[in-house]
Amino acid sequence: RGVRLLSQEIQLGGADRRRVCVMLRWPELASSRWRDRIERAGAAIEEAGFSLGVNVGARASEAQIDTFLRQVAVGHPDLFQLPERAGSPALWRARLREHIDGAPLIGRSCHDLAGLQTAFAQEVDCGWLSPIYATASKPTTKGLGTAALQSACQQVSGAVIALGGIDSVRVSSCLAAGAYGVACIRSAWGQQVGELVQACFASDDGAGGSEPGWSDVP
Repeated sequence: RGVRLLSQEIQLGGADRRRVCVMLRWPELASSRWRDRIERAGAAIEEAGFSLGVNVGARASEAQIDTFLRQVAVGHPDLFQLPERAGSPALWRARLREHIDGAPLIGRSCHDLAGLQTAFAQEVDCGWLSPIYATASKPTTKGLGTAALQSACQQVSGAVIALGGIDSVRVSSCLAAGAYGVACIRSAWGQQVGELVQACFASDDGAGGSEPGWSDVP
C-alpha cells in the first residue's frame, strides 16, 4: 500500500521511473522470512516502475548470506545495500552470482571519508555517506554537512549517495556538492515526497548519476 501511495504522489512525466529506487529494509526480520514480504513489496515496486533495492542487515556469515539470498532472489533486486557491519563486498558479490540473475549493484553504508575510501577499495558500486544533516532518529549525532560531502566526493572515484536529514529543499545542495544521488527515509513518506523527487530531477543537469532519487522503506 505504501509503494502505491508513493507512486501516486510522484509525477515524473516522461522521465524514467526506474531512476527512483525503493529500498526494502527490515533489519530485525529473520533471513528465512523475507520471501513473502519481498514477493508482495517487489510486485508493487515493479508495477510502479521503480527499481528495487534491499538493505541486507547485519548478515556476515556465508550461511546467513546464502539463506537470505535464496529468499530475496524471487524479487530480482537491482541493488544491495551493505551496512558497515555486514560481510565483505567480495563475499556478497560471489554469492550474488550464485543466487541472483543479472548483475545487481552493491553499495556500502559509510559515515566518513575513510569508510568511503575503504568501501571503494573493496570495489563497491556506490557508497552511502551519512548523516549529511542531523536526523530525528539520531538527534545527538551532528551532521557532516555539505562541505564534507563535497570533499568526500572529490577524493573518491565512485558514486556517493548522500543520506541523512535530506528533504526537498536540501536536495539541490547535496547534488551540487557532487553527490551521485540522494537517499531519504522520513521525507520519502511525508507530504513532500512529490516535491522531493521533483527536486531531484530538477537538479539533474547531467553531472550526477542515473539514479538521483533513492528512498529507503522501513
